[in-house]
Amino acid sequence: LLFKKLKKEIEDRYRRFYFDKQFEAYQELWKQMRPLSRYLSDKTIYRKKEVLPNKGKVHFFDEENARLFCDEITDFYFSEHGLLLSRSTRRLLFSLRTVIAKIVESHSSKHNEPVYPIPRDTSKELNKLIGQLFDTVRRDVGLLNLTFNFDEIGLYEDDNDIA
Repeated sequence: LLFKKLKKEIEDRYRRFYFDKQFEAYQELWKQMRPLSRYLSDKTIYRKKEVLPNKGKVHFFDEENARLFCDEITDFYFSEHGLLLSRSTRRLLFSLRTVIAKIVESHSSKHNEPVYPIPRDTSKELNKLIGQLFDTVRRDVGLLNLTFNFDEIGLYEDDNDIA
């Protein structure tokens, strides 16, 4: 009986230790995801902008920030934190990274400007993956039942297919 109790205690401590480490990893990932916000910062990857009055908004893509984000996410993944991410978070993170890299590859030779417009369907794909990533990260750390507020994290709710 004493052995079983001791074994359970050790297992609980071990589980708690790795939960704490995983939570720290997700906190760091959340910081790394800041460039995905629509709120303009020096690291923002893309944003909506009205080009002509009453003609709708166009999504602009910042190639330099996108390249930097891809590099930083890869570095993050291969740090002590990447090992602790769930399979679903890793999958979404690298799916998003792949989409961003494809945009950079397909447009970098056509544009001399560091910021350029991207097609609406590409923007929708980005928003969908970003929204899924934010939801998955929140679920992984136990925040699934909290209300997801697109404005709070800077996503365009009207472009998302996420409920």
